[in-house]
Amino acid sequence: MIKVNKDEPVIEKTIELEEVTEQLVPIVLSMLIDLSHRMLSEYQEKLYDDIGVAASDLMKTLGMSPSEGWRLDMVNKKFIKQ
Repeated sequence: MIKVNKDEPVIEKTIELEEVTEQLVPIVLSMLIDLSHRMLSEYQEKLYDDIGVAASDLMKTLGMSPSEGWRLDMVNKKFIKQ
């Protein structure tokens, strides 16, 4: 409440505060999340490499040559020829 002068009316002002809906996480948690993403990405890349090597070896055994258009469709889990 603010009073300017005893003879003047009282002026009231209401301030509304917004609710906090987000907040940054502590740096240690942020670092842990970053590390986790990096490790998952590296592990996924290694797994894809291992799958590629295994698929290549298996295709050779089955007589399917990549030069003839054979490749692994990992989503549908099939060898396909294009």
